[in-house]
Amino acid sequence: MQIGTFDLMIDNTARLFTGHLQVQHLSYEDNPRIDLLFDATEVRSELERLPGLLHVSERAQSCALVSVGERSFGR
Repeated sequence: MQIGTFDLMIDNTARLFTGHLQVQHLSYEDNPRIDLLFDATEVRSELERLPGLLHVSERAQSCALVSVGERSFGR
C-alpha cells in the first residue's frame, strides 16, 4: 500500500509541475537564464512519434521579483 501511495504522489507531482520528461537547453542547468529558450517544434514532433505517449506540451518556466517602494516580493 505504501509503494502505491508513493507512486501516486510522484505521478501527481509530475503531472502538476514539469511533467515526467523535461527537455531544456544544454547550458540551462549551469546558467538558468530565460533567454536560453529554443524552438520546441522539432522536439515536440520527435516526442509525438513515441509509442504510448499521451500528451506533449511546451512550457516556459521563470521567476520574477516585484519591487514596490521599500519592499520586494519574490515569486
